[in-house]
Amino acid sequence: EDMWGRWHASHKSTWPVRTQVDGLEHVDSALQLGNGVVFWGMSFCGTLFPKIALSRAGVALTQLSSADHGASYPLTLLGKWAVGPLYCLPEGRYLYERIRIPAENDNSYLKGVGAVLQKNGCVWISGERLRAKKLLSAKLLGRIGRFPVGAPLLALRYGSALLPTHTQRKGRFFYQVTIDPPIPLTPYTSHKHVINQAVQEYAQRLGARIIENPGDWDWEYSWSENLLSNQPQR
Repeated sequence: EDMWGRWHASHKSTWPVRTQVDGLEHVDSALQLGNGVVFWGMSFCGTLFPKIALSRAGVALTQLSSADHGASYPLTLLGKWAVGPLYCLPEGRYLYERIRIPAENDNSYLKGVGAVLQKNGCVWISGERLRAKKLLSAKLLGRIGRFPVGAPLLALRYGSALLPTHTQRKGRFFYQVTIDPPIPLTPYTSHKHVINQAVQEYAQRLGARIIENPGDWDWEYSWSENLLSNQPQR
């Protein structure tokens, strides 16, 4: 269904996919405060359906993604210059903006993300993107998982709401996006402690979602990218 949907979206065809969004009240509450929203996305049901659902719900979404998002692996010139753009094309129809993380060591993209949040916008960041510079460990499914810290760092810096979000296939051509209550980021202790606690909370919620809907989670991606250690948590 993901590939079928991408084909339709790429050609601007009518596609009878149904979507539903639960938890929009968390977005509304955050936007009323005026500091923007960071959706901490989970790898369920691919990357297209959450964009469709949130767009239909009236969310103007900016996605933070790697420069080679959607390209085949191992990365080739064909994957970078042809496969990746074709993969991103249907998503782009449902995004307000895409901000790419350069392959080289360049942090200028952070200014663009900050500008979106300062304007009370909404940013989508994958919680399981493992090519980030900074990773923290947390218990996931009885093993050690590694998670990037960009989402909580940005949310803490700009006072934005940090909303874990996952997608579930409810039936044929029917997808539900669930927006969780925000992860608290009150800096009552050190900055480092707040970020670590946020990662632990995200991993706990992710684990619960995987147990609820194991067939919808991207197991292949998570294992191939080494999200989970081969060593169990002791």
